[in-house]
Amino acid sequence: MKSKISAYFQAGTFWIALVKDENKESTSEYSHIAFNIEPKDFNNLKNKIKNYGAKEWQGNKTEGDSFYFFDPSGNKLEIHSTSLDDRIKHGKQNWNKDIEWFM
Repeated sequence: MKSKISAYFQAGTFWIALVKDENKESTSEYSHIAFNIEPKDFNNLKNKIKNYGAKEWQGNKTEGDSFYFFDPSGNKLEIHSTSLDDRIKHGKQNWNKDIEWFM
């Protein structure tokens, strides 16, 4: 999937979200790596990550449960309790119509 401000790539269950932050000069401000996890594991894993001291870089604004956090090197990561297929289905129903879908 790509639009004027974003692209999502998938390899197996691993997916990468590249999104331009319209408030910044750089295109990497929202770019992050997202990991699918089972919904039943979400709260436990989120709490473990927070207990290790990871800082949240964004609240969840998407369908399903997501936790956006920095790793120790400052990379932006996300754990998400639904699949990229679920995100695409939601996006096709709710996002801008100028998005070009490749899935």
